[in-house]
Amino acid sequence: MDYNAIADALEAAAETVPGLNAFSEVPDELPTIGFYVGEIDVQPNITMRGRRTTGGPRRGADQATITVRVMVARYDDRAALRKLRDFMAGKGAESVMDAIELDRTLGGTVDDSKIVSMRGNRLFTVGQSRYYGVELDIFVIGDA
Repeated sequence: MDYNAIADALEAAAETVPGLNAFSEVPDELPTIGFYVGEIDVQPNITMRGRRTTGGPRRGADQATITVRVMVARYDDRAALRKLRDFMAGKGAESVMDAIELDRTLGGTVDDSKIVSMRGNRLFTVGQSRYYGVELDIFVIGDA
């Protein structure tokens, strides 16, 4: 799988959410409201066909869990939490989950994907700033 392409696809999906600034990598500085792709944990060769053909490329399938984060600056506790909860919704124009799962192939970069967990609605410190945030774990599977 091409993890740069997958991160770019996640950024593009998040950009469809009104008011959300999306990044395919952890930015040096976060805007007031942001989404970024964080850690990628890979399990290679899950189909046991992960061997190389004679003189050829590796075959088989890999799976990964990709952690993304949505952050809202603490400009006003009530307003920031309410905005974050809008992004946490399971459906609707501001739902990050809805935006990501609209195309489960993430623009053809994976065979399938789904959000498997959401953690948070807690306070994060990024640099010198504090944000209310949530982490989403996205399961992806595709050819090696």
